[in-house]
Parts: sequence; C-alpha cells; structure tokens
Amino acid sequence: MYYMLAITFSLVTLDGMGNNPKKDTDSNAKVAVLKQKSMIKLIYLNEPQSKVKISILDENGHKLTMKGTKLTTRVVRNIDAFIQPYNFSGLEDGKYIFEIVDDQGTIIQEVDYKRMIPQKAAILTSVYEIGESERFKLSVTSENDRPINVEILNRFNRLIYEDNISMTNSFGRVYNLSKAFHGPFTLRVSNGETTKHFPLK
Repeated sequence: MYYMLAITFSLVTLDGMGNNPKKDTDSNAKVAVLKQKSMIKLIYLNEPQSKVKISILDENGHKLTMKGTKLTTRVVRNIDAFIQPYNFSGLEDGKYIFEIVDDQGTIIQEVDYKRMIPQKAAILTSVYEIGESERFKLSVTSENDRPINVEILNRFNRLIYEDNISMTNSFGRVYNLSKAFHGPFTLRVSNGETTKHFPLK
C-alpha cells in the first residue's frame, strides 16, 4: 500500500555543529528525530563530511512512493550538519523508518507516528446560590476566546432565558430566578466545543 508524503526540502545548516565536532563511536549518536505535531524533523551530524542519502520506509520496509516517484529519498552532499523537516500529516498512524546511508554505513532510526487529535477547549465553571435568594452566581473561565452561551431551562426542558457573553478570559454573572416559574431549572453553559449542565434547585 502506498502513501502520500508531503515534504519540505529545506536544509538548515547547524553552524555550531560544524566546528570539528567529536566523532562518536556510536553511529546512531549522529542522528536525532524531533516530533512536533505532524512535523518530523531529522537532525543529522555529518562528520566526517560525505554524501548522505535519506529514505523513509513504512513498517514493512517499503519506501513511501507516489505515482512511482520516491519522494522521500533525498541526497545531501558535503554539509557538516543539517535539519530536514518532513510533514507526516498525510500518513496513517504507525511505525516509520528513516534510513540514512553515508560513507560510514547505514543508520536506521524508527519513528512512532500518531496523528494529533484536536482536543476540545476546556471550560471551567462554578455555580452557587447566594444565600437562599434563588439568585445564582455563575463564574466561567474558558481555554478559547469564543463567546460563551448561557441558557436556563425549566423543568419541561424549555428555554426561559439565554445570555451570550463575548469571551476574553473569564467572567461572572448573577441570575435571579426568584420570579421564574416551573422549576427546578437547569443552567447550560457552552463555549462552542464543550457544554456543561448544572441543576438549579
């Protein structure tokens, strides 16, 4: 099975790494992989300088291809060190293998890739009655800056009041239900991603 891999071929020279770095006897010390969401960055120390061939394979050892072209194969020549970013956003979750071939031999670096699942923005709320006045204090803090929608429903689940607050960081409101009918009531608070319900007695 073949996958599409979008790659940005921009090589960044690491100036501080090119000043005669110490040779490490472990070839894998020449390679590091950084994962930032769907972006995978391959960091390579090319000492001594040589031609470097980089390929990416799936867990079955097949090079990733598209329309017969091996997009993931890259040859780098005579650079002390570089960072090569790869965009994995078009790939399925799973294990992928960087195969780096230089004059010293072949280095294998495995990567476990998992797509980022967007998390719903949290909404922190507290509701309490002020004394026994049937006046309720609502305090809200949200992780996003979307407007907050506040609804009050009666015991028949019918909307009796609605409030929309332009959100910056946090706010507090007092709702007076002393003259409302058909209780008990339910307070519903939503930031567009997360909704919370609070019974008001």
